[in-house]
Amino acid sequence: MRAGLSTRKLVEPARILDALEEVPPDLVLLDVAMPGLSGFDVCRVLRSTPRWQDLPIVMVTAQPGLQARIGAFQSGADDYLSKPVVDEELLARVQVRVERARLLRERYDKDGLTGLLLRRPLVESLRARILEASRHDRPLALALIDFDHFKDVNDTHGHLAGDAVLAAFGKLLSRRFRAEDLRGRWGGEEFMVAFPGETATTIQGALERLQAEFAQIDFRGDKGESFRVGFCVGVAGFPEDGRTLEELIRSADRRLYSGKHSGGSRVVSSD
Repeated sequence: MRAGLSTRKLVEPARILDALEEVPPDLVLLDVAMPGLSGFDVCRVLRSTPRWQDLPIVMVTAQPGLQARIGAFQSGADDYLSKPVVDEELLARVQVRVERARLLRERYDKDGLTGLLLRRPLVESLRARILEASRHDRPLALALIDFDHFKDVNDTHGHLAGDAVLAAFGKLLSRRFRAEDLRGRWGGEEFMVAFPGETATTIQGALERLQAEFAQIDFRGDKGESFRVGFCVGVAGFPEDGRTLEELIRSADRRLYSGKHSGGSRVVSSD
């Protein structure tokens, strides 16, 4: 690790797609001369794969001349460096590319109202975390959250008040839990949180505290009236409730609606 950057070396270029799924990077640094596939070949593979079409790629080569530079850009590289590489220049270029990529991701991957991940990037991140949990034989808890009677909030207090509820919940989720926990807006008034390394049982207490904290927030309706909102949570655990994202969501969704049908404001982590 240097200047806050964590690196991973891949010695088998043919495994590039699997490696990126295991640990999605902010940037790929490619040498043109590699065993089996060349850096040009790997770059073209990445650019033909929808998920990695926007991934920053910096290419390094000892090949002199204009043709090597043209080849790098034609294969889809964002930047190009000739060997011998000056460490300070490499670090500066990498940092600039990584920062720009992060800003773009935040612009396109975050929900404007809640500040949380949108569904598509959330699904991509969840699949990567599940693969990691499976590879290391670690648990993972998935929580699906839905507000109680949210339609009534909009109908009674107004849509601006409903938006205020969603925005406040997004801010609360951003402040609570660990940095490695995934938080996203699943759609409408549904949210999802994933807890790597935790089980459905061990995370229940934290979700109940979140529930109690949010229930104490006073919101204002269009006419100045005060109201409060509760929510239900359905929790599923990897691997006991499923080994795929779809299986975990089905289990969490079933428990979520079990809680809603039992009166709401509940955290349900088992059938």
